[in-house]
Amino acid sequence: MTHPWPGSRRYSYADYKPKPTVLYIDTEEEANEQVVKLRGPIGFDLEWPYDSRTEISGRVALVQLCDDNLILLIHVSQIQNFPQRVKELIESTEVAKVGVCIRGDGAKLFRDFNILGSNLVELGKLAHHIDANFATKFYHGPIVSLANLVKSYLNRDLPKDAAVRASQWDEKLNERQRDYRIGPPTLQQLTAYTLWNSGYGLLGICVNMQVGEKPLGDRQAIDYIMEALEGNPSLPFLMNDLDDLRQMHFDAFKKDSVNVERIKRWKTQGRGEKR
Repeated sequence: MTHPWPGSRRYSYADYKPKPTVLYIDTEEEANEQVVKLRGPIGFDLEWPYDSRTEISGRVALVQLCDDNLILLIHVSQIQNFPQRVKELIESTEVAKVGVCIRGDGAKLFRDFNILGSNLVELGKLAHHIDANFATKFYHGPIVSLANLVKSYLNRDLPKDAAVRASQWDEKLNERQRDYRIGPPTLQQLTAYTLWNSGYGLLGICVNMQVGEKPLGDRQAIDYIMEALEGNPSLPFLMNDLDDLRQMHFDAFKKDSVNVERIKRWKTQGRGEKR
């Protein structure tokens, strides 16, 4: 298989370990039961049918919500009432929902279901805000495609089948439609890594990634950074910065031998630049 970028690989959520659980949901009860298991920030996207001949868009048919561990494909066109817990999550001011062209999705959801999305974060704007190199090396506009974001930070190709994209999302989903909608489940890892690699200390990372009034824990932030580096060996970083992180938070690393072994292995492999 060839790729548009030499040396890159095709993105798949299934490459991550542990592999995230994917649930296709077409009942109100299951949607309400599963959505409370998500932990922010949460990936958010919508699909709806579109007739290219009449240029008429149908109502929102599919709501996708995901975190690192769980991917929910909620087929609202197959459900009589919009699930209340899903509505509450989308309208929550405390939980960040992240995506591409997310404001447009929010406006569409309001028009179709009178649901007013809150704390909607555009990934392109987030990258510009926390990564000084992003605008100069990659993209200048506030709206950046998910494929370009995945390529920039994961060095992976994100396939998008135009025929599937234009298919009938209000009908029962087939396997190709389900695969198309499964997006990156590692938003927390990428955010923590990007903040750290941009010069943020652990306290700043925890505060920036806090959910509601509770900041992210130190060990969780470290794990996110380490998992991002483990998952994509092409991510740039300074080994000196990683050594500093380990020394400043010695107790956290001491309690997790896996991360200590990772640093040793990466040094043996020659990963990480030096000052």
